[in-house]
Amino acid sequence: MPSRTQTSRPPIERMLRIHEELRRGAFTNCSKLARLLEVSRKTIVRDIAFMRDRLDLPIEFDAPINAYRYTHPVTAFPTVQVTEGELLALLVARKALEQYRGTPFHRQLEVSFEKL
Repeated sequence: MPSRTQTSRPPIERMLRIHEELRRGAFTNCSKLARLLEVSRKTIVRDIAFMRDRLDLPIEFDAPINAYRYTHPVTAFPTVQVTEGELLALLVARKALEQYRGTPFHRQLEVSFEKL
């Protein structure tokens, strides 16, 4: 498991990898995924909960085989649809962020923007 100072993969990258493992029918659980993705077991638990609860992916834990699985086939990972106008707004916002460089607000704005 990485140290707290080590940077881990972005959540979307982890969730895409979890999706691929589940999609191909791999018998996988939180411990295996944590080792594979080099994160904590708790991180995997949160990622799976997000995928199930917020992205509405049909994930369930199958106790007899001690593994997560999709309850029915899922071919594509849900993505966020962005219009041209929204994309333009994001680009303008990114440029505007630069005017706050060196201020107490910059880091928080940067973190918030990265979440988008």
